[in-house]
Amino acid sequence: MNALRKLLFAWVLMYVAIAQTFAQVPDSLNIPYFSIISPGYLTQQYEAALSQFGQANFGSGIQNGDVVASLAVAEADQFGAILFCDPTLIDFTGKIVLISRGECEFGLKALHAQQQGAVGVIIQNFEDSFVGMGMGLSGSMVNIPVIMVTKFLGDVLKAAVFQGENVVVGFTAAPYHFGKINGKITGDLNANCSSDASEPGLGNWLVTADGTDQSYSVRTHSDGSFSLYADSINSPYSITATPYNDLWQICPPVSAIAEISGAGDTVTVDFTAKPSLICPQLSVNMGTPLLRRCFENWFNVEVCNYGSMAAENAYIAIHMDTPGFEPIQNANLPFSLDANGDYRFELGTMDIGECAYIHFSAIVSCDSVVIGQTLCFSAHAYPDTFCILPGQNWSGANVSVTGTCNNGENPQFVLQNTGTATMSQSEDFIVLRNGMLQESGQFQLTPGQTQIIDLPGDGATWRVEATQEQNHPIAANPSATLEGCSTIGAFDTGFALQFSVYDPNEAVDIECMEVIGSYDPNDKQGFPLGATDEHLILPNTSLEYLIRFQNTGTDTAFNIVVRDTLSPFLAVESVRPGVASAAYDFEIVNGNVLVFRFNNIQLVDSFKNEAASHGFLRFQIDQKPNLDWGTEIHNTAAIYFDFNPPVITNTSQHKLGVVPNPSAVHEVLVSSQNAITVFPNPAKAAAELSLSKEMPTGTRWRLINASGKNMESGILQSNRLKINNLALPSGVYWIEFSLNGKWFGVAKWVVQ
Repeated sequence: MNALRKLLFAWVLMYVAIAQTFAQVPDSLNIPYFSIISPGYLTQQYEAALSQFGQANFGSGIQNGDVVASLAVAEADQFGAILFCDPTLIDFTGKIVLISRGECEFGLKALHAQQQGAVGVIIQNFEDSFVGMGMGLSGSMVNIPVIMVTKFLGDVLKAAVFQGENVVVGFTAAPYHFGKINGKITGDLNANCSSDASEPGLGNWLVTADGTDQSYSVRTHSDGSFSLYADSINSPYSITATPYNDLWQICPPVSAIAEISGAGDTVTVDFTAKPSLICPQLSVNMGTPLLRRCFENWFNVEVCNYGSMAAENAYIAIHMDTPGFEPIQNANLPFSLDANGDYRFELGTMDIGECAYIHFSAIVSCDSVVIGQTLCFSAHAYPDTFCILPGQNWSGANVSVTGTCNNGENPQFVLQNTGTATMSQSEDFIVLRNGMLQESGQFQLTPGQTQIIDLPGDGATWRVEATQEQNHPIAANPSATLEGCSTIGAFDTGFALQFSVYDPNEAVDIECMEVIGSYDPNDKQGFPLGATDEHLILPNTSLEYLIRFQNTGTDTAFNIVVRDTLSPFLAVESVRPGVASAAYDFEIVNGNVLVFRFNNIQLVDSFKNEAASHGFLRFQIDQKPNLDWGTEIHNTAAIYFDFNPPVITNTSQHKLGVVPNPSAVHEVLVSSQNAITVFPNPAKAAAELSLSKEMPTGTRWRLINASGKNMESGILQSNRLKINNLALPSGVYWIEFSLNGKWFGVAKWVVQ
């Protein structure tokens, strides 16, 4: 009978323990956030509301304030499990203790840690999920907070502690030291500077919170909403919003003050913006992580209407270089082939702020492509309206440059005025062969008129670039590049991406990439690549960065974070996040650190599915204006796969220097300090260079060719310099001048 009573009593205890295990956690025990505060590569916030960690049905919550402390790990038993079922004389005073699940009840583990001075407990599950933690027999005596984390996260935390890191974690009411600033930007279509329920949100605007010694920036979501965390230490914050384009202007007040008095504060800041011009404006981005010959390559296209009215009968035309690409397949939307052989995707009416996404794959031909060859692909969204603001003073003439190989052999370029008016003046063009200037000229065309440039099919990479009509909406030089036009079979590679690819408007995105064999799965590239080994680009050239990553681990990566600390020579306020392989959240922290968060990306590992293990992102950014010659722009990114230490990419490099461009064809001077003349120019035997005033002692000069190679250099002895060019091949050269390490002038010199 006594044995039966004991058995029944044991059943009752077990039933109570099970019931308590799955009981709902009372509000008094609520722990809204679990935060890993340091080291930096592990910093992360977890929300109870998103079921990102489990909470015990005993112990305490954080009613009396945040609990933040260094992490300690309980000793392992003889089987290697960190169970902490038996009390030990370990001093955990002021620490949060990590303990493995198993053997004894949760409450007993937490009680033992509390008795040794712990201020909190983390139970590590033995699988990547959570279970309820009931009170059991000991939980009523526990008065410190207790949570559960997955096996994976527990292993990461233990590894950091065992490696000697000071791991600081916290149970907090909000992300540690941080309050939240929420808001929305609404398109004020009736121009009354107030938000009406029927008016649209405006996506992809940059919202910045500037504090006393810190700033944070985010992009608005497609519905115009935004949310950012800001620390209370640097409060108050001035909140400003930057429009995506000139079609909108912020209604007064154009800024607001947000006060974050402590962790957990929430402040709401809303803006309205009225149209500057009623116009649809489709913006398109296209990309892929890499092009591999004979493999299936995946492409992503994003098109959004950032205009001030709906775009009706919208569609997008995808063009793929042929015969380099085989026909596209596995598209997520239906398509048809148009008369030009492009793939047409119907989008219907796109409302203000609406976006559409297209995914498809295409195989790079095994028979028609060689490793190192450059292939191009593009997306063109329609309607492709030019939205011209009042006072822009553009004539309507539009210069385009197109090229064709004429049956794969002889390159031919066409300069054309595709606009509605005659060009207001003559414009310049240049012809480059393998990156070096070969010839230049001028043109002036009526609407529809063309000018043909025929070139030899010698296998070189040919490029034609021209200046655009004055006050044109797109501030760039139209250009086209041809690689592989050859009557001899072989052709040169490696030159096509040295210079910028021209997109004629926001509704067009043309991308070109080299076909690769071996590759670094986690890298960063900046386009244009730049001329010569120094990666030379001109001042004020916009850059587009491609960051690629691959899960080469042994399991699925659930969350990936890419952090890019910008060069001080890049204008952070100009950054434009582009297309990526998956949806991401974007923010700017510390004033110059771009953070791309791919939450729940579930990127499979390369052993399970190599083709699906790749990811990428693109973004565009401008240089700070009018940087000095010789400025070097370096950029590196860090890629975090879940909670592993970061993978550091290679460093992308550019240098500001002399690059052939049509704007400099007739230019003798690029200088704010002195007038420079070269006589005779063009020269046949020798040339004399003179400056309008005497330069300080130590002024240096150097003579470089069109590819950037230094031909001759020295110190200027007076305001004149005579150069004998008898040994120089015919071509275009530049003479640069520097003082105290800074380049201040350049003169163009033609040698015949």
